[in-house]
Amino acid sequence: MNKIHKVTLTPDERQKLIEVVSTGKSNAAKIKHTNILLAVDETENVRLTDQEVAKRFHCHAKTVYNIRERFVEQGFEAALERKKREVLTWPALQAGHPHRRFLMVAPGQVERYDYQYVRNGTVANL
Repeated sequence: MNKIHKVTLTPDERQKLIEVVSTGKSNAAKIKHTNILLAVDETENVRLTDQEVAKRFHCHAKTVYNIRERFVEQGFEAALERKKREVLTWPALQAGHPHRRFLMVAPGQVERYDYQYVRNGTVANL
């Protein structure tokens, strides 16, 4: 299978990745993404398939593909960080929720209340 997104690291990028792995002071996802980028780099390594890299780092082949794709399309830093969520995870902030009006009136105070209080109406009656 031909790889669409080929990762070729510059010596500076490669050195930064090696420093991230060797210091170990980053979060686990960043270190895993770093290891994957070092493994799929085509300048120095034997070409490994996504399945081989996934098996080596205990993740899914789609994860390897996504990191490779993010590196090519969005750049070096984007490939190291986790992908940002596109959907709101807190149901009260989504359209159509009964407490959305209250939350939009006082958006600065929302962080100090958890969803359970808002759902019970305790906060809405203040």
